[in-house]
Amino acid sequence: GGGRSAGDETARRPKKVIVPKFMPHAALLERYRESLDTAVKIATVHNVKPIRGTTVVLCSAAQSMRSGVSPARNVGSKRSFQDVGILLGLMCKYMCEECDFRLFAASKGGAGGGVEYPSVELQDGTILDNMAAALRQANGLGSACAFPYEHLEALIRDRKKIDQLIVIADQQIAPGCEEMPDAGSNASISGILQKYRQEINPDLLFVSINLDAKRFGMRTPADRSQQSDNDVVVSGFSDAILKYIAERGDGNQLQCIQRIDETHGLDRAMDKFEAAARLRRESRQPSRFWSFMDKVQECTHEGCAMKVKKEELRAHMQKCDFRLVACPSEGCSEKVALNLLPSHRASCLFQKLSDAKSGKWRTAKVFVSSTFLDMHGERDILARRVFPELRERCRARRVNFFEVDLRWGITAEESRTGASLESCLDQVDRCRPFFLGMLGARYGGTYDEYKVSEDPRFAWLREYPAGRSITELEFHYGALMNPAAAQSVLFLRHPAFLDHVPDSHASAFRSEGAAA
Repeated sequence: GGGRSAGDETARRPKKVIVPKFMPHAALLERYRESLDTAVKIATVHNVKPIRGTTVVLCSAAQSMRSGVSPARNVGSKRSFQDVGILLGLMCKYMCEECDFRLFAASKGGAGGGVEYPSVELQDGTILDNMAAALRQANGLGSACAFPYEHLEALIRDRKKIDQLIVIADQQIAPGCEEMPDAGSNASISGILQKYRQEINPDLLFVSINLDAKRFGMRTPADRSQQSDNDVVVSGFSDAILKYIAERGDGNQLQCIQRIDETHGLDRAMDKFEAAARLRRESRQPSRFWSFMDKVQECTHEGCAMKVKKEELRAHMQKCDFRLVACPSEGCSEKVALNLLPSHRASCLFQKLSDAKSGKWRTAKVFVSSTFLDMHGERDILARRVFPELRERCRARRVNFFEVDLRWGITAEESRTGASLESCLDQVDRCRPFFLGMLGARYGGTYDEYKVSEDPRFAWLREYPAGRSITELEFHYGALMNPAAAQSVLFLRHPAFLDHVPDSHASAFRSEGAAA
């Protein structure tokens, strides 16, 4: 009657500690961390298009976010909602043209009912280093969840336009779901979104991500009365979130509808029909020499197809959206169409210099292009000596500097088949206007055909001669296609360099053949 059960003995038996025969040293662990960071960046670059415009990401740092996520939810080993949310926010930070990533929670202590929403800035190091720094910020906030309406009110007050607003939490913070009412200001999610769209940007895309969900999905709330067509509710976590935001943010629904025929190739037959009809009409029309006598005149600004009465033509041309205007940035002498002025100013070097003088933190990226086999030494000097010093000088001027070197981000199979071409050209676009090119005697591998999407940015490849190397295509797209807009530096290796290369290594530096 007083005997011990087998279960009691097992419970008191000490666990056997297994000690690995070969313990990993610190240098090996650091290599693992760098490899993981490189893998995350390569996967992000190859699978997700850049998110256009300005994005604000708000991630909850409340106590409830520190609970565990089930491994069955496609996020690897057991982690907390906070880990997943911060990782998603950092990925947005890497992929957005301009991103304001903030954590939010009630003030620590909670007595004053305040809300804290510190900004998360990228630091030197791996994505794991940035994630650890963000987690330290989150742990310094309060435990209750309180939404930062004050920050959105400040954006409205400062007339700051944003294109995407992403909220990450362990609950569905969205119109018709969790409204997060603020007793002090009577604010709510529906109210602040409606106010921002009425006063600043009616096309704002709002994405609410609820990490505490059993499976990934996109849906609309049951209560549609407070919801806009640009409100998106996401449950769970998947890399499809970033892909969806990039597609929706790259033109919004109206532009998607306007370009659906181009995307799916539905307009080719209609183009041929209209071209034939136009040719028949023009063959019956009198010479354009006499057009000044017509009662209805065409606007002469390039791109404008508007026709107005002769007496109204001058007034129309003075306010036409296609008229040329000078860039207002001090030092810039370019003239662009009025409707293209915002996109020009976004990439204008003089505008960026002006922003830097104003004290605002900016981001500058430079794309490094060359053949790989014969330029490893030059690229290593840039990565180990030049760019670290340049990064320090930029930081002193409140500029975050990044270089894009894709020599380790492209597999041999991708290089051979041309599958990496669009990714490379995408990176050239993200680094504009800065481009650094180096060229020796080698030409690089060539493509029989250029495998890219139907994106209008790559329409020039349809007319470009086949059989050209990716290095030539990068040089053309990044520096030579529009030299006036590019801030490029191109280096050519002196031919006499080959005379000093030992015979055992000469094949890596010489031209591939007469055709190259």
